Amino acid sequence: MPYGYDKTRSERRCQMCKKLLYVFEVGKYCIECSRKLPKS
Repeated sequence: MPYGYDKTRSERRCQMCKKLLYVFEVGKYCIECSRKLPKS
């Protein structure tokens, strides 16, 4: 497979900690960081 062929799956990273997001994690942050964020 060519490099970077599936950005959506392989390069979804948390905006805060830059950790790779799991498939079931929705949004811009991982579960840990989204827990820390105030619910607006």
